Formats: sequence, structure tokens, C-alpha cells
Amino acid sequence: MSRLEKLIRRMSAQKQSLDALIERIQKTNLEGFVVEVGLGSGRTYDHLRTYLPNKKIYVFDLEVDCHPTCVPPEGDLFLGYAQETLLPFAAENQGRACLIHCDIGTKDKEHDERIYREITPAILQLSHSGTLIASDRSLISEGLSEISDNQSSADWPYYLYMKN
Repeated sequence: MSRLEKLIRRMSAQKQSLDALIERIQKTNLEGFVVEVGLGSGRTYDHLRTYLPNKKIYVFDLEVDCHPTCVPPEGDLFLGYAQETLLPFAAENQGRACLIHCDIGTKDKEHDERIYREITPAILQLSHSGTLIASDRSLISEGLSEISDNQSSADWPYYLYMKN
């Protein structure tokens, strides 16, 4: 498989997964704000703000390296390592997120597992019962249930959860 085909599969799995969660939020009118961990090029941030226009979106990333039209407003963007910036934010905003999207995975699986283990407590702290979570890496926590209607492809897994 070419790198282009891999990218298309990854982006397709991500879009299908986010769309499934967006649809749930729209149908149930789930309360809370959105947390985007990993701004990257700004594609998913733009997708979320387009389809959840009435939701405040807080974004966390190491630096801004996105398309200029996708830079979050001042006050909604937190720069630095997620394990350092997300934890204090979570302490101040316990149980207030309706959707959390994490996409900070790298090519180094061991590194990713360590980072995700470090940020999972903040994810749980931000969540209330029913909060939806999408992630490019598996999250391991007794406080999360995997969503069974995950539409991501076996060719490129994307992980969907709901806070118990």
C-alpha cells in the first residue's frame, strides 16, 4: 500500500469516527464544550467548528503549525506539552466536556503509549457521564466504555469511547 493510500485510510477513519460522534451530539444535544488535543494542520478543528458551531472548542498543541484560517481564537488555544497544559485545564473544568478528540500520535508507539497514559487522567477529569471521546490511540481506563458503532476501518483503527 502506498503512503497516499495509508493517508486516505487514516483520514477516512478519522472523519467517519468524528462524524459518528458529532451526530450523537446533535441528536442528544449533549451539554459541554469540545476539547481538541492536537491541532496539527487544523483539519479536524475546522471540521468540528463547522459541524458543532454552537460549541466552544479548546485546543491543545505543542505549537501552531496549521493553515492560517484554522488558528483558534486567543484564549481557546493552549500551547505546550499536552501532559503539562491539559492537566491544569482539566482541574479547572471538571466534567464540562461533551467531546474530546485526541490526535497526537507519532510513529513511536512506546512514546505515544506513555503520553496517552499521562493525559488519560485529565481526559477523565474533563468528562462527565456520556462524554464522547475519539482518539488515534487506544485509551485504557475503567472509566471508559468503547463505543460499539465505531465505523473506523480495520485498515486504520480509530478509537471511540464514552465516559461511564
